[in-house]
Amino acid sequence: MAPAGPDILGAVTDQRERQIMTEASYFKGADNDGVPSLLWETVAREALEAVASKPPPATGEKADPVFDPAWVREIADAAHDPQLTRIGRIIDGLLEHGVAPLAIIETYCAEAARLLGEDWHFDRLSFAQVSIGTARLQGVVRALYASLPPQALDHGAQVAVILRDCEQHTLGPIILANKLRLAGHTAWLAAGFSDEEILERLSRQRFDMVLCSVSQERNLANLDSFLQTVRDRCDNRLDIALGGSFLDRCGSQAASDTGADMVTSDIQLILDRLADRSTKARTAT
Repeated sequence: MAPAGPDILGAVTDQRERQIMTEASYFKGADNDGVPSLLWETVAREALEAVASKPPPATGEKADPVFDPAWVREIADAAHDPQLTRIGRIIDGLLEHGVAPLAIIETYCAEAARLLGEDWHFDRLSFAQVSIGTARLQGVVRALYASLPPQALDHGAQVAVILRDCEQHTLGPIILANKLRLAGHTAWLAAGFSDEEILERLSRQRFDMVLCSVSQERNLANLDSFLQTVRDRCDNRLDIALGGSFLDRCGSQAASDTGADMVTSDIQLILDRLADRSTKARTAT
C-alpha cells in the first residue's frame, strides 16, 4: 500500500492561483505587444529561476532511484492543465514509484519550471498558462516540504530570506526557505515587503543570517547601501549571503562591492556556515 501523500490538490488550488487566473484573464488573447513588458519579464523569470544548485538529499532521505525526464514534461504540462487533479495524480505516481519528496522538489519541479520558461519563450504557452503553472508548482513544493519532518537542532539558526520589492521571482526562494526549515533552522521569507518593513523586522528580531536573492544584475545597483543599513540596524551581528540567478550570467565578481560576507547559490555552503554558527553557540553554553 502506498503511503499517504501530501495534500497536493489543496496546495495547488490556493488563493494565489485564483488571483493569477483573475489577473491573467485580462490579457487573454493578447499578443506580447498587448501586455506590459514588465509582466512578461516577471513571468519568464519566475518560470526560469527554479533552483540554481541541487544539493544532495538530507540524511535519511532516499535518493531518486531513476531519473525519468518524461515525468518532468508530465509535471510541466499538468501544472497548467485545466484539470486540477492531474498534477496531484502525477506527484502521487512519483511517490508510489519510490521517488523521494526532495528529489521531486529539487529535480522534477525545478526542471518543470525550466520547461515552462522554455515553452513561454518559444510561444508554446500563454501568459496565463505559465503564470498558473508556476503558482501550482509552488503549491506542490509547499505541500511536499510540509510532509517532511524537520531535523531537530539544539541551536538552529534564525534566517531571513529576502526578496526586495524590485524582485519578482519566488519559486527558488520558497525552496531555499523550506530547505532551511527542513535542516532544523527557522526561516522567514521576506517577500512582498518594502525595504523599511524588512529592516524593521530585522532590527526587532534577532537573526543569525540574511540571505538576499537577486535575479538581475541591475538589482545590484543600490544593494550595497541596503546591506549596510541591515548591518547598522542589526549591530553588525549577522552574516549576509547573496545569491540568485544573476550569478549564472554575471558571476560573483558582479557582487564584489555589495558588502556581502558570502556570494553563492550553493545551499550546502549556506548550511555549512550555519552549522558552524550552531557549533559555536553549543560550545559557548
